[in-house]
Amino acid sequence: MNPDIIFLTGFMGTGKSASGVILAGMLGRRALDTDELIEKEAGMTVAEIFDRYGEDGFRRLEASVLDSLAGGGPCVVSAGGGMSAWGNNLETMKKIGVVVALTASPEEILRRVSSCGTVRPLLVCGDPLFRIISLLQKRAYYYIKSHIMVDTDGKSPAAVAAEIKERLGI
Repeated sequence: MNPDIIFLTGFMGTGKSASGVILAGMLGRRALDTDELIEKEAGMTVAEIFDRYGEDGFRRLEASVLDSLAGGGPCVVSAGGGMSAWGNNLETMKKIGVVVALTASPEEILRRVSSCGTVRPLLVCGDPLFRIISLLQKRAYYYIKSHIMVDTDGKSPAAVAAEIKERLGI
């Protein structure tokens, strides 16, 4: 387990981005967000990438960004919610860093993503709670293979970051 690169993974709305920035500040490291890196590389938003290239096209860009992180120095990376469940991404993440899966209940996830004002392409459907539950079931196998799991229900991003730091012993 190499703690130079700390990957925060987990479903959308579990607090990866907010906790990642705080954790990076606590550790004096760069904070990176794979969605932002993808948008910069593609020159379009995640929603536009999904519209134009579909989920597979987005996942290919995501894997490319992941490959570019190796050897880039200590950082905290907020990874896309499905990154660890596509291709060999989880194995790559575990090889080049430590993987921390953030979890939350489906109801809490829906509450958080509904209040943030960001379009979530995978939740544009008739029953977003059902979609969240369905996707969580499909991705659970990958999340539990992380080095560490942290439940974020009822916790602030600062509390989550502090728990991650403590559990990693750094």
